[in-house]
Amino acid sequence: MKSILIIEDHIGLREAYQLLFIKEGFKVTTAKDGAEGLELAGASNYDIILLDMLMPYMDGPEFIRTYKPLEHPKTKVIVFSNMQSEEYIKQAMELGVKKYLTKSIMPPKDMLKAVNAVLNDD
Repeated sequence: MKSILIIEDHIGLREAYQLLFIKEGFKVTTAKDGAEGLELAGASNYDIILLDMLMPYMDGPEFIRTYKPLEHPKTKVIVFSNMQSEEYIKQAMELGVKKYLTKSIMPPKDMLKAVNAVLNDD
């Protein structure tokens, strides 16, 4: 069973994605911000971390710099955010993020396809 950590501060989105991935057979853990996500990521090995960029306490860029995806090659980080700054995208990709998705224009079924594509890209 594939496992996913969803780090999203908006409770409605967090719960919607949680249900989506549970229905698809994923083991799902959620975090409300980057600090909680970092604690969970350090305590377990996930196949995927789905990360928002704009959150309280610890935002996505700080999570990425602290977690260092390149040092965790078995866990693939996907950013899903409405933050579309070229600087953010470039920085995230250079730090090891596998995909950067715009959540406001991505239907849930396409999010699921994107996650499965990253998982199957070994």
